[in-house]
Amino acid sequence: MAWSLRTVARARAGRRALAVVAAVLVTGGLAACSSNHIVSSSSQQFYVSIPSGWKVFSSASLDGDSALHSLITTPPQFLAVASASPRARASDVFTSSKYPWAIGLVRPLSQSEQTQLSLEGLSDVLVPVDELSQLGDNVQMLSQPTEQVNGPLHGIVLSVQLQGPSGGQIAYEQSTWVNGATSKIWLLMVGCSPLCFQQQQSVISNVMSTFYVTDKGK
Repeated sequence: MAWSLRTVARARAGRRALAVVAAVLVTGGLAACSSNHIVSSSSQQFYVSIPSGWKVFSSASLDGDSALHSLITTPPQFLAVASASPRARASDVFTSSKYPWAIGLVRPLSQSEQTQLSLEGLSDVLVPVDELSQLGDNVQMLSQPTEQVNGPLHGIVLSVQLQGPSGGQIAYEQSTWVNGATSKIWLLMVGCSPLCFQQQQSVISNVMSTFYVTDKGK
């Protein structure tokens, strides 16, 4: 697979690594206090720091009616969601909630996905942004996709606003990585309603900055 990599991507990847190693502290916004807790899977090399005021749900406790299930077509190897709502539920994710939520997952890529995967296509692995746009849905790019690289790992980060499956507008930032063998992806999505996304941008950006994958890409 041919990759077009930018110097800014290397800088961003380095900043992410430093952020997680330094255990970044989030202050203000919706964080309940100055310390975070780590949501991670050592076996799947997935790490992100979540504000301690957010409630985290593992895949075993996800609500059956969660909008998340409309997104996931391939069983993940790791899945966790979090919500900043005072009455947090797993079903808060991928809705136009007035409180931020997060989705973190790791899943394998099928043989057909490996053959067809492009760097730009990483933005569509959870939500088919390009397809929805072509179908005439109201999809707005809040930021242009930016390439990222960390050794043999390659990825893309972007921000999008669109209509959610349950109605209402959703705005989110998403970072997706793929290993050098194009056999596995790691993804973090953090979002909420467009107004919340604007008001809580610093909190959302801080969470995104702590997302880190330690896989060597083999």
